[in-house]
Formats: sequence, C-alpha cells, structure tokens
Amino acid sequence: MLGAGRTVIGGAVRDGLRVSVGNPHLACLVDDALDKFDLATPPGLDPADFPAGGNVELVRLTGPAALSMRVHERGSGETRSCGTGAVAAATAAASATSPPTKTVPGQWHVTVPGAS
Repeated sequence: MLGAGRTVIGGAVRDGLRVSVGNPHLACLVDDALDKFDLATPPGLDPADFPAGGNVELVRLTGPAALSMRVHERGSGETRSCGTGAVAAATAAASATSPPTKTVPGQWHVTVPGAS
C-alpha cells in the first residue's frame, strides 16, 4: 500500500488507496452501483502520485470478504477484468473495513464484468 490518493471520475472527486502490485493502482471504494460510473473517459489522476499513469478500480463491497469492481486500465480503457486490479481492490477493501478484515490469502471473492 502506498497511501491515500484521489481520482476525478465524471467531474466528481473519489478518494482511494494507492496500491502497487507491480503496476500502479488506485482502488476507490464506492457506495453507488458500479454501472452508474462512466469509465469511457480516463479517470483523472495526480501526476505527482502517478507519473506514468495508473489503473483505477471502482470497488463496491457486496458481503463479508466479497466485492464487485470495474477497472479503467491505463492505456487500454475500461476492461472486463484485471488480475492485479482484483488484488488492489481486495487490499483496499480489507484495509477499509473496521476492524480490518483478516482473511487467508486468496479468500476475497472478487466479481468483475468479465468473470468472477
């Protein structure tokens, strides 16, 4: 985990957690339905935090150790799945629960548009 970060999606600022999984991610927990977000346009990222750009995950908790996510990958646009994005999303979700969710590695269930 690299700490807090922000993105701008559809004119709204979203807070998230910066995570490096060999490539840079910003995982943002949201309460809104994931299909409400427009990921056709690249989310705005602070170049000081992401000098080479980064992937942005929108993450919604769906149950204990379970989440759904959508991802905008740098240079590609929205994709239907992202392995490192799933790891970043689970990291952000686990760190945001109070107390932090402790699970056996690999025990988060992540649902993405392309698979689960």
